[in-house]
Amino acid sequence: MPHPLTVRARGARPARESWERFVRPAIWPRWAPQITATRCRDERVRRGSHGLVRAVGGIVARFRVDAVDDLRMRWAWTVRAGRLLVRMEHGVERVGDGSAAWARIHAPLPLAALYAPVAALALRRLVARPPRSRHAVAPSRG
Repeated sequence: MPHPLTVRARGARPARESWERFVRPAIWPRWAPQITATRCRDERVRRGSHGLVRAVGGIVARFRVDAVDDLRMRWAWTVRAGRLLVRMEHGVERVGDGSAAWARIHAPLPLAALYAPVAALALRRLVARPPRSRHAVAPSRG
């Protein structure tokens, strides 16, 4: 495969929260707009986790998690849809009170270039500060 393409995003969500969202397949559709559904037996990814990801347009891809490092907040997986094979490495880093997330995409350059903006949008949503509840009580003044 050619040289990998890396995308990054920074946001106000604390790093540990961003990491937990990254490693729980059931909630990927909440922040990754390209994913409409997931199926995985494991609540959290671990080395050897495998399952299915359903993407926009009805594309179904099989995945297998290759590595997970909870301490360093890094993980890698291989995704296959038909004859297409993509390997991705992911990570989260602390940035002040917030976090930065990255994805390193190992795929043929045309595919990686097409996927990079979608991945960047997903990463921005992953690390974004959670929206305030409509029912939150405003602080009193005075």
